[in-house]
Order: sequence, then structure tokens, then C-alpha cells
Amino acid sequence: MNTLDTIKNQVKKSVSKSTNKTLTVLSTEQISENIKRVVFTDESKEMTHENESGYLKLIFKQDGREVTRSYTIISINNHQVTIHFVTHDGGFGAQWAKNAKVGDTLMAMGPGSNKLVDQSFDWFITPLLKCQMNQICWICQNLKVWLSNGLSMLTLNTAHS
Repeated sequence: MNTLDTIKNQVKKSVSKSTNKTLTVLSTEQISENIKRVVFTDESKEMTHENESGYLKLIFKQDGREVTRSYTIISINNHQVTIHFVTHDGGFGAQWAKNAKVGDTLMAMGPGSNKLVDQSFDWFITPLLKCQMNQICWICQNLKVWLSNGLSMLTLNTAHS
């Protein structure tokens, strides 16, 4: 088994060990033209601050079938889970987020493994696509910690498609 297969199997195991949970929308906020912040209550009360930068597989129902999509956890405070959705045209999560309102529920699997950055390096490059906005937001949210640990420069290069 090659390294990529090993990683894929570890990710599958980490998600499959977790239980399905119900997330209920507490608030929504359009934070930019294409980004909508949704804050959920974690009904299971299992997730903690340690799960930030991990991901949840959200389960969307459309046309009588279930579709899962992974979303990075931006923050968790008092069992309130924040996720940012890119609200582009198309996409199950984007369409759901555009219409999300307080009280709506989603089923989720996870949380999956964290995507923490190894801060022992002097510098690092993190190429991200527009669809990875949650990771960009998480990185920017944690800049304060990184700056106090000696990170001196951040460059965001945006490419338009």
C-alpha cells in the first residue's frame, strides 16, 4: 500500500469511528459576497476546541438521496460549531447554505482529523483553491498564535478563474 492509500484509509477510519450527530443552525451571516458563516449547535456536545481545523462530513438531502461533503471546522465555542460555506452557483452545500435559517438541521459525521500546521518550520507555503476557503479562514484566524511564535510574513495571492 502506498502512502496516499495509507492516508486515505486513516481518514476513513477516523470518520467512521465517529458518530452521526445533529447540527442545528443558531445563526447565519453573509460575511462576503461569496462566503456565508453558519453557526450550529452540536447536539451531541462531543466536539471541543481541540477539533478546530478538523472537518465534518455534512449530509445534504436532495432529490431523495443523501450526499456528503467535507467542511473545515472554523471554531468551536461552548458546543457551537462555526463553518464557512462558499456560496457559488451549484453544489449541494452552497445551495443549502444560501437558504439556511435559524432552526434548520443537518446530519453530520465526524469530526475528522485536524489540519494543524507544523510550527517548527521557519516558513511554509500553503497553496489553496477557492473551494478551500474554510482552511484559509482557519489559517487567518490563527495568525495571532503564529505571529507570537515568530511568523513574520503572510502573502495571499488570489488568482481569478
